[in-house]
Amino acid sequence: MRVLVFGMGAIGSVFAARLSKRHEVVGICRGEHYEEIKRNGLKLRGGTEGTFSIRVYRSLKELDEKTFDLVLIATKSYDLKKALKAIKDVTFSYLMTVQNGLGLIDILEEVIGRSRVIYGITYNAAVLVRPGVVDHVFLGETVIKSLVDDPFDEYLVKELKSVGLPARKSDNILKDIWLKGTVNCVINPLTAILREKNGIIREKWDLLSDVVSGVVTECLEAAKIDGVDLGSPQELLDLIKDVSLRTSENRSSMLQDILKGRRTEIEFLNCYVASRLESMGKRAPYNRALCALIRSMEGPS
Repeated sequence: MRVLVFGMGAIGSVFAARLSKRHEVVGICRGEHYEEIKRNGLKLRGGTEGTFSIRVYRSLKELDEKTFDLVLIATKSYDLKKALKAIKDVTFSYLMTVQNGLGLIDILEEVIGRSRVIYGITYNAAVLVRPGVVDHVFLGETVIKSLVDDPFDEYLVKELKSVGLPARKSDNILKDIWLKGTVNCVINPLTAILREKNGIIREKWDLLSDVVSGVVTECLEAAKIDGVDLGSPQELLDLIKDVSLRTSENRSSMLQDILKGRRTEIEFLNCYVASRLESMGKRAPYNRALCALIRSMEGPS
């Protein structure tokens, strides 16, 4: 395949590096990260090891050849609409997203429709240590599903596995989106507020349990509005404990954004849950509080 990775930050770099083992990969990235990859290649440590030679550009306008089999969008959730509009300048067969967040299918449908979209949810975790160097701190599963049941998603699962990225086809993509979203609605804002790694959730479980349970209960109710049954509250609490333990040494993307004075993805997590419930005349005090706290801490962009 000829693959375009649009948004080669930490996670985008992991996918670009791995896919480059078997496919022709072109990346879009910015600033010093672009300059360093251009000069010395992309260096990965941890779950992925090595230096990878990937052709990178600062914008789509610089591309000589604008036809791709797959476009993988790895931008922040709040940049998804902008990215989708930008890639209208290229020709592609399929598009895969790997953002955190809820409500993103609505954006995809609005801008490009469903027919070519492979929705992706990834549990990989990575940190951009410095320009050109990424720590792949957790090798996790990527769950994907064509929004129109195109068999290309089965081929893509096979290709991701072939380059060492655990992957599976989702049986219920909306449920998987809400499961990951609920986990993120707990771990991301709390680790950002506490300025601790993910393991703090498990470590301080007794102290945090009321807040965690409140967030989870509201997420369950919001998911039901979309016709999604996430199971029992206890099942979700056990999942959050498990993710906190397995990713204990990871700094959540929201914590990284707060520490760097950047905008976070809270709009597509706790703020989304609160707004979804409030639109139905229901209260969401836990998610609304976390939404307000993170918004008061984050940077403008």
